[in-house]
Amino acid sequence: ISQDEFDAYIDDYELFVKEIKNEMGDIDATYGLSGIAAPWKDRNGTVLLKGGAEQIVMPLKGRTLKTLGLIIEN
Repeated sequence: ISQDEFDAYIDDYELFVKEIKNEMGDIDATYGLSGIAAPWKDRNGTVLLKGGAEQIVMPLKGRTLKTLGLIIEN
């Protein structure tokens, strides 16, 4: 990849970390975030989906990870 592309990846990463800190406070998002999905309820409080699934948010986009050869598409 070119230096410009690399710099853009760094910018994307730094923006991700900054936005997490702005939204969630003093959170270390160096390697992304993980957590458990909350239940999804309608306006009346009826549970539509019970939640409980693990969720992972990576600091780089999937497209970026693929370009860098860190993940592959089967």
